[in-house]
Amino acid sequence: MVAGDRPDGADLSLSTASSLERAFALEIPVIAAVNGLAVGGGASIVALCDLVLMGEGSYLQDPM
Repeated sequence: MVAGDRPDGADLSLSTASSLERAFALEIPVIAAVNGLAVGGGASIVALCDLVLMGEGSYLQDPM
């Protein structure tokens, strides 16, 4: 990809899905560190991790 190019939404979704599949197929714990706000998809990713470390004042939010 050339600098400044952005993938369309479908490419981004496929890329994100494959990255998550690879992360959760690991045989080692998946650790998330949250320092601030994790909303929607970010909160979902955090919920699927084996261990979550959150900074003071950080929180998760579901936009629905």
